[in-house]
Amino acid sequence: MYKQNTNIKIIDRPCGTGKTTRLLKSFNENDKYIVVLPLLSEVNRVINEANVSFAQPTSEYLINKTDSLRDLLIEGKNIATTHSLYPNIVMMLRDGLLDDYHVIIDEVLEVVRSGKDIKRGSYNDIYIKGGYVVEDKTTGHITPTKKWNDCVDDIDDTLSKTFYLEAKSGGLYNVDGTFFLWALPIEILTTNLSLTIYTYLARGSMLLAYLNKLHIRYDHDTDLVTDLAFRKKAKELITIKSIPAIEKMKLTATAQLNMSKKTKGKVATAIKNLVYRGELQGVQKCNIVFTSLKSNWYHNGKDKTKNAKGTGFSLNTGMLKAHWIANTTRGTNEFADTTHMVYLWDQHMNQYLRRWLGMDNNSHRANDAYAITELIQWVYRSQVRKGKPVTLYLPSLRMRKLLQSWLDAEDISNNF
Repeated sequence: MYKQNTNIKIIDRPCGTGKTTRLLKSFNENDKYIVVLPLLSEVNRVINEANVSFAQPTSEYLINKTDSLRDLLIEGKNIATTHSLYPNIVMMLRDGLLDDYHVIIDEVLEVVRSGKDIKRGSYNDIYIKGGYVVEDKTTGHITPTKKWNDCVDDIDDTLSKTFYLEAKSGGLYNVDGTFFLWALPIEILTTNLSLTIYTYLARGSMLLAYLNKLHIRYDHDTDLVTDLAFRKKAKELITIKSIPAIEKMKLTATAQLNMSKKTKGKVATAIKNLVYRGELQGVQKCNIVFTSLKSNWYHNGKDKTKNAKGTGFSLNTGMLKAHWIANTTRGTNEFADTTHMVYLWDQHMNQYLRRWLGMDNNSHRANDAYAITELIQWVYRSQVRKGKPVTLYLPSLRMRKLLQSWLDAEDISNNF
């Protein structure tokens, strides 16, 4: 559907191999760049240390960061920005403002995710029959009509502005008539001079599956020697343990969502025993990281208030003062001093996303590759990223086996 003008390269390297340091010295003053990073601190590093000048979008007076980004593109500036802002540039791409830019992305962007949840009846009766969106019956692609474009701000108290923006970006789909999916608009991948993505374990990400689905050409640059050395060091630093009291419990997202109060109580009891009578006794709470379904940790899933209340797995454990982070957390150094991690999860790719990406014929292998990619990114939020030891509690037998297989480099060994 689109002509690919962009040369895409994926640099697949472990943490700590100096890719950022090399990047900062690699810019050509005669070219234009956009560097997209997970953290604001890394944006500042590019601005302060790169061998050419960079600017970042700002929010001041009546100008928001998206408008600021557009202004910088019009001026032809080199730009450093965060992941959160980058998907907003679709209209700028369509206006040709990035045609002569080299785009460099540190860590994989979110390329596919669940879209805004709209009730089926409301979608059919209001959005479709009301003439606000049209849907391609073959692909499920959803597009807002002129009617919605003309009155979007006047009816945003009735029709979802989020749903509108997802559709307006060109990345909203209806999958199997039951699930709304948002995908990174294809223009972001195909209309620059070049696109370079720095990441690790790319084969387990949705990125490659998405590129393959769209028949987009790319060069996947790996270094098996560096990877083997990285895993050897990780094997020395990561201690894997189970939590016997709950190791037979199902911890998938679906299982956690439908878990009974009694079963959640068993998890909470296991955590209390681990913390107050077991191996975490004496470990400062600020050095412990947990992950689980958020609604099984914080009451009503709310954690951003001083009065956050525990529920489910955290109820009466005293662990709200420890760290809870999402199971897909990556690109942050906030927890780089933590020493113990409790992974109350059995990671699987969303079945609708997997099906839409065309991965069902290889679903078992795809699931496992995705699971270990997300787990490694999660574990490397801790002090192991500094070359210091970490103890990881994995009650899921499947996740323990996947991690041990990765540490033993079985996937690499099979390539020789």
